[in-house]
Amino acid sequence: MNARILQPIKSEDPFYKVVFFFVILFVLITLSNYDVCWMHFEIYQRQMPFALSNGTGIVFEDLSRAFDINNIDGVNRVRFVSYLFQIIDAKFRVWLFNYIPPHPSLSLTWIFSLILTPVFLFKFVYNLTFSRTNSWSCLLLYLVSPGWLSGITFFSLSGKPLSSFLTIFCLYLASEINLSVSTGGFPKKDLRLYYILLFTLLLGFFTDEVAWFVYLAIPVIFYNIFTTSKRRILVILSYVAIPVSFLTFVVYLAPLVITHPVGGGFAYYGYAAAGGWSPTIKHMTHFSFYDAILTGHYLISSHIVPFQRPDFHNFFRIDIYVYTLSLLYFYYLFTRLPYRYSETFLRTFATLLLFISFHTLLMSFHLPAYPHSPHYYGAIFSIFYVLPLSILLTTIMASSKMLPTLNKIILIFLLVTSASNFYNISLGKKRRRVSCIAAILLPQIQNGW
Repeated sequence: MNARILQPIKSEDPFYKVVFFFVILFVLITLSNYDVCWMHFEIYQRQMPFALSNGTGIVFEDLSRAFDINNIDGVNRVRFVSYLFQIIDAKFRVWLFNYIPPHPSLSLTWIFSLILTPVFLFKFVYNLTFSRTNSWSCLLLYLVSPGWLSGITFFSLSGKPLSSFLTIFCLYLASEINLSVSTGGFPKKDLRLYYILLFTLLLGFFTDEVAWFVYLAIPVIFYNIFTTSKRRILVILSYVAIPVSFLTFVVYLAPLVITHPVGGGFAYYGYAAAGGWSPTIKHMTHFSFYDAILTGHYLISSHIVPFQRPDFHNFFRIDIYVYTLSLLYFYYLFTRLPYRYSETFLRTFATLLLFISFHTLLMSFHLPAYPHSPHYYGAIFSIFYVLPLSILLTTIMASSKMLPTLNKIILIFLLVTSASNFYNISLGKKRRRVSCIAAILLPQIQNGW
């Protein structure tokens, strides 16, 4: 579908801008609520001492220290971009202390989460649907999602917030390229954008494992880039080169880089094969259809089921009814979609299902230790959840008179539900972390520390 030749289904509705004002107000109130804004104990237990061990100023040595996985994280993971960002972030907070005590969850990732992410998400959805109403709806749903809110209220390793931004930025770049490719061309300007996309994808591979998913999502949502372009051979080969380059660095170069400048060794392959955080053959042996259903329930219910907790306690009391009504109504909306948007919805919906499978595979070794809510670990889910949903709620046939009003009511319901569930999940996680910190510190206090 070439978005440049489409006309908006309807003029931009001021309703969404009014709601956007209240959503921004909610975000500001949330950031001022220290009950949900907090720092993970690993930050001041491990990350801060290591980051400041060579002083409070940013120096060139910090670049090599980002590879010191034994001290900064204690595991053989490849999140070198996140580690470097973590070091800079820690020194930024110390510098800020000279002027004002920093907010509990303040991070340099706020630049990406609060400013750049909403902008690129809006542009990406507009390129995908050519509907500002759809873009506003998608943005509203995302800004109250537990996935996005956890990135600005929970200060932990920067990998998840950075991955969320990189995912949206990559989707935006792909949407820009797709606009020209859909007409059969691939001008040099878009070829440059494509190289930027490849570089960003490679950065994502070294940011966090969840960022790998956007590499799979782009061919599903924008398959025209790889099938209709006159440069498709170059495009496909260069795209395949991304994971090849990543594996080459991890297997052959990373052990040399890590061993020489900072000491210690790097055994990523052995760590992953033993059941680390990366999807491997051993993870696949733990993958099951039941786990995928469970993961999907945790992720979806946090957005649409009122009073949701990350467990099955409410399933047959409220969840099953919400799921049934939602499926029936959303299917009806799908039948009312204009033909040209049906394919877009199906591609985004297929990407959503693919993410649930990917996330299950990524986390399967750790079931049931980590409830798969969209808070932090499942943050990227919120991106792919809002895409098909916003299409259903805003892109309907003009002949429908009652549906726009009903969909606005449902949108408000979903916004309130998602926002309140974020508070339930966040407060629950904070209480568990406080108990964990008490358990760690109590023996030291008793020993006179």
